Amino acid sequence: MINLKDTILTNCIIHKVGNKVKAESIKLSKNELSLNEDMERQLRDYFLKPFATPGDTFHFHHDIKLKMNEVYTCSDDIFEDEDFVKTSMDIANHLYQQTRHPAIKSGELFIALFDEIMIDNAICSGLGIFKSERKENFFKTTESDKGIGLVMDSGLSQQKLDKGCLILNDAAHEGFKVFSYEHNNADTEYWRNDFLGITLKHDTYFQTKEFLSICKDFVKERLPGEFEVTKADQIDLLNKSVDYFKNTKEFKTNDFANAVLGEPELIKSFKKYKGEYEKENDLDIDDSFSISNQAVKTQAKTFKSILKLDKNFHIYIHGNKNMIQHGVEKDGRKFYKIYYNEEK
Repeated sequence: MINLKDTILTNCIIHKVGNKVKAESIKLSKNELSLNEDMERQLRDYFLKPFATPGDTFHFHHDIKLKMNEVYTCSDDIFEDEDFVKTSMDIANHLYQQTRHPAIKSGELFIALFDEIMIDNAICSGLGIFKSERKENFFKTTESDKGIGLVMDSGLSQQKLDKGCLILNDAAHEGFKVFSYEHNNADTEYWRNDFLGITLKHDTYFQTKEFLSICKDFVKERLPGEFEVTKADQIDLLNKSVDYFKNTKEFKTNDFANAVLGEPELIKSFKKYKGEYEKENDLDIDDSFSISNQAVKTQAKTFKSILKLDKNFHIYIHGNKNMIQHGVEKDGRKFYKIYYNEEK
């Protein structure tokens, strides 16, 4: 779990990285920014806002040797107190070399060093690499002897960081812990793969998220084709899946299957689907793992518990499916019968 509440921005420098394919230049700064207290606070919030809510954790990798990953090596040098300015230039030059497509936008590249980052109840430093590409128009007033005038200008918006990564000085031998952000998931291939060279860590967040994704896809895609189920039955299974993860600390496949699925044929179908899913997506989800509460919270938002009936009714199903029954009238009209104990 990451906590950025007390994080301090200690060093920061800006470079301008153009698109090499379009013959745009790269402009490197020779000096760090000199920041007052207020600017340091605003820049820190601007940089770290996308990482306030924990998500997937990545780590640097390389097919041959980890030290051949340029950003990993530069990060390690900075954490080992190598020349911050010179190493930031190396990072900017590496990014410039990766602009292999004309659609990649030029922009300001911020390299920032942080301290007092809390991760898993331990404090560490961190390196941030952030790129701002989009500009925002704004009005600026001017004053002269004749009065006050108005001109339009453009600049960076504090709400529009385009790409960023936060590299924690933790687990260096495994490629550090890295969090990555891309606005609207734009240029993920260029940013994560070509520039950073990172891959997902198969930690508890990843395992929890992926297993819940399998549950959701199984219920929505495979279940209706193999079993006679209503939409209410599907929603009930989704609710049971989320409830299991919310109320359990250690996940075990067999425990989940018995508690949520119950029926042998349903369990057999699910395990087969899980195997196919893992093979198709090149995954290997453990049979047991610690459950990430943050992953459960994130995934639960995608589990829809709304039963939509034509354009007339929406029924929200949160609990006992025995309180709702499905049927068909003699004239072919379908219906749901709902039982309740009290009206609120």
